[in-house]
Amino acid sequence: MGLDGRREIERLDQDTLILDDTIFADGRTVRKRRLIRLFPELLMLTNTRLSSPNKHSQFIYQFVDEGGDGSRLEFTGAQVNQSERRPTPKKLKALVNEYTRVDSGLWVNLARAMEKDLAGRRP
Repeated sequence: MGLDGRREIERLDQDTLILDDTIFADGRTVRKRRLIRLFPELLMLTNTRLSSPNKHSQFIYQFVDEGGDGSRLEFTGAQVNQSERRPTPKKLKALVNEYTRVDSGLWVNLARAMEKDLAGRRP
């Protein structure tokens, strides 16, 4: 997904797992633990952050069939940030723009990796 790091996966049951990611960037190491719940029949998953940064944030991803080889991702999220004071509307807008830019880039990288993987499997 365009990041330097490692991932450990702990499967709790068929549809529930914990992702333990360690990411190395800008001279820092960030560890993120997430509880993932899969709903295959709905083509949906939830992602709940178990550790800081953004502990207790929760995201819902649903893949919607567009017919043929097409699909789209519908996303709903609740970002939880710890802060001494409530951010100004200007700061909130800047945060939304930054999260949108970063998250969109991650999903673009994931889609590219998936397409490359699928292309390698086609006869």
